[in-house]
Amino acid sequence: MATTMSLPSGIPAFNSQAGCLSSAKKINEFFFHCPLRRASQRVDLYRCTKISNSCSSYGNRESNAIAAAFSPNGVALPIGIFFCCLAKWLLDSNDRGGSLDHALVVGLAFDEDLKEVVSDLRSILLGVPLFDPLGSLTFGEGIEKLLLKSMLFCTRDGDDGLLVGRSASLEEAQVVLQLSFKDCPPSCRLGGSTDDGLRLTRINVNAQRKTKIVCTIGPSTSSRDMIWKLAEAGMNVARLNMSHGDHASHQTTIDLVKEYNAQCQEKVVAIMLDTKGPEVRSGDVPQPILLKEGQEFNFTIKRGVSTADTVSVNYDDFINDVEVGDILLVDGGMMSLAVKSKTNDVVKCEVIDGGELKSRRHLNVRGKSATLPSITDKDWEDIKFGVDNQVDFYAVSFVKDAKVVHELKDYLKRCNTDIRVIVKIESADSIPNLHSIISASDGAMVARGDLGAELPIEEVPLLQEDIIRRCRSMQKPVIVATNMLESMINHPTPTRAEVSDIAIAVREGADAIMLSGETAHGKFPLKAVKVMHAVALRTESNLPITISSPPGQFAAYKSHMGDMFALHATIMANTLVTPIIVFTRTGSMAITLSHYRTSSIIFAFTNVERVKQRLILYHGVMPIYMKFTDDVEETFSQALKLLLCKGLVTEGQYVTLVQSGAQPIWRRESTHHIQVRKVQS
Repeated sequence: MATTMSLPSGIPAFNSQAGCLSSAKKINEFFFHCPLRRASQRVDLYRCTKISNSCSSYGNRESNAIAAAFSPNGVALPIGIFFCCLAKWLLDSNDRGGSLDHALVVGLAFDEDLKEVVSDLRSILLGVPLFDPLGSLTFGEGIEKLLLKSMLFCTRDGDDGLLVGRSASLEEAQVVLQLSFKDCPPSCRLGGSTDDGLRLTRINVNAQRKTKIVCTIGPSTSSRDMIWKLAEAGMNVARLNMSHGDHASHQTTIDLVKEYNAQCQEKVVAIMLDTKGPEVRSGDVPQPILLKEGQEFNFTIKRGVSTADTVSVNYDDFINDVEVGDILLVDGGMMSLAVKSKTNDVVKCEVIDGGELKSRRHLNVRGKSATLPSITDKDWEDIKFGVDNQVDFYAVSFVKDAKVVHELKDYLKRCNTDIRVIVKIESADSIPNLHSIISASDGAMVARGDLGAELPIEEVPLLQEDIIRRCRSMQKPVIVATNMLESMINHPTPTRAEVSDIAIAVREGADAIMLSGETAHGKFPLKAVKVMHAVALRTESNLPITISSPPGQFAAYKSHMGDMFALHATIMANTLVTPIIVFTRTGSMAITLSHYRTSSIIFAFTNVERVKQRLILYHGVMPIYMKFTDDVEETFSQALKLLLCKGLVTEGQYVTLVQSGAQPIWRRESTHHIQVRKVQS
């Protein structure tokens, strides 16, 4: 097909296959002779004309020739996709772009700035150096590798972007191509818009985030519109905090999430019900009480007391649980008091760290846990509510030993439900019993808020790492929670420490990271999700790819064929850099593969909706519902066709097919089966 471009004088058009080589040569000469300046050169998007067909239609030889002509001068020309070419360069010797220059490095402050740049075709100032060099990379090595070295600016709606490349041979040369985001190959797209928070994001080869995001639903996000937006921005699990709200409000949220899942077949959002647990809280106060350092302050078990120096607590055994010399932590450690003496109904304290004491603040004794049962009467009511609504996960608060987990699982078994139990590690008493608690559960949550209140705060990072390691060794999902983007409750951008906190959790191998107040009652819930998505995606892109087994792995799993099989499938997929396609009825093999942290996405096909819901929590697993047929080849072909239609794989790409287990899909006996196939339409 003949295509034309409207270009300034001296630049020829692409007229046909035959004219490609000469046209490319002339364009190369035009760019080569432009006197590019060292800094703050102004690239004017004066006129951009989209070429109506991809370069790949010219054939490999001609396409490579065009690429060879463009590449040395900094033009990041994607082969095989639609693209735009700059029609005009305006070079400005006036260095008047210092502030905008800097803004491009750290991210534009508002979406409108970038939208105005794109829609009005205003000039953009590019400093040097801003972006990673392409080096000696050639187009023959694949478009994904090229785009991995490029950067993408997305507008609010994710419809348009600016693909920015850096010259390999001309260090000062920068080129911007205006590229339609939807025309970008799906394998190179970001999994969500990055217009808020982090504007400049390296394009990931897989473009799929492996670390999952749990969002707490509250007043800021309980509407249908917000739940839809959170899901599209990256929410994988909706958390219902039973410490707040009533069953009616939570029922509405459950119905909305299920409605989203029914309408949006390509994505899935699981539901997690988080029990309140045995919390000790202060009573209601008509107005905040200001506590000052050195002041005497009392807590009483008498209900309804609220004076300037005394407030009630909701726990009758509070007097027996505390001793003289104990440190009381209020509101997660925001205030602290030392116990000086106690009577039959009053604990007398001295304020160490002051602050404002508001109604119903959480109380902890450092190094101790309350003697309350882990599952209270209210918790059992909430658990029954979850059974009636078939939620996917329970997050059980203040679990002290495995007995609590067994008790809950026995109840769920009697109810004939398959809801999974996630234990929240947030009590000092749970630390000595970590192994048995995690073994009995279906996963764990590192609840750092109360954990840091009951234990010395410097122990929390070490415990986080230890809990993640234990969960991974037991093939249990682990969630890191609390204060991950706390500042975004009130501010539109995170602190750098919070960004590092997310990155550390991802690097340590967490299956999921969680937002609490940020999405429940924060001012910027959607931005918080987008920031978390962008940071996790960027961190994952820099993790090492393992192509050998971990030390001692063969010995550890010598007697477990499924584990050994998953290990070899992972090594094969990582070596060949292919996604894994697994077929499962129970989710077992997908979970085992997730444990080995494959470098690519695990597409887990299942014909059981409940399994699809559960698998979304696991690292790197993208669950897809599909009805299986009795014919193995037909099922394989159907799965590949589905992935191809969704743009999750590309024609010509290799994939690793896995089918294994004691309950195989197509055979009566146990079977373990790996294939590497080339995707064909």
